[in-house]
Amino acid sequence: MQAIIGIGSNIRPAENIRKSIGLLAKLTRLRNLSHVYFCAAENRPEQPWFYNCAVIVETGLTAERLEREVLARIETDLGRVRTADKFAARTIDLDLLVCGSAAVDPEVLNHLHVAIPLAELAPELTLADSDRLLGEAVRELPGAGIEKLAAYSASLFREFVGGQDAAGGRAA
Repeated sequence: MQAIIGIGSNIRPAENIRKSIGLLAKLTRLRNLSHVYFCAAENRPEQPWFYNCAVIVETGLTAERLEREVLARIETDLGRVRTADKFAARTIDLDLLVCGSAAVDPEVLNHLHVAIPLAELAPELTLADSDRLLGEAVRELPGAGIEKLAAYSASLFREFVGGQDAAGGRAA
């Protein structure tokens, strides 16, 4: 199964994003990664800003097992502490965004830090309940408040996928 995983961190983000991608590469087959983006914490202006990106992986696991045996394990290994506050700062947040060629929930467009990296990797995905492509929808969104970290992204791409630049939607 091919899956796209969203990754975010606002506690030692450069370190924890790199570590999480490294662990994903060991536990799955890492196929591609988006640029990393820097943006404010949603609903928490007092918190440090987040680094966010997305990766494409292949695995023989089901979605449920991928979440339980890989994503939850990485979050635990990197010190993620879950609290009742769903907007709390975090060392790492791994979210299964897409399995296979499933349609994307249009709600993703309300979260630039998820929509932009996801569309970079899979612009051809359709939004659920419409024929609209994710890549087209994201191009219409305002990009204010989100900054591409090009040099950091390029270093991750070289380390984990190969080549000179961050994926930018190119297949690995």
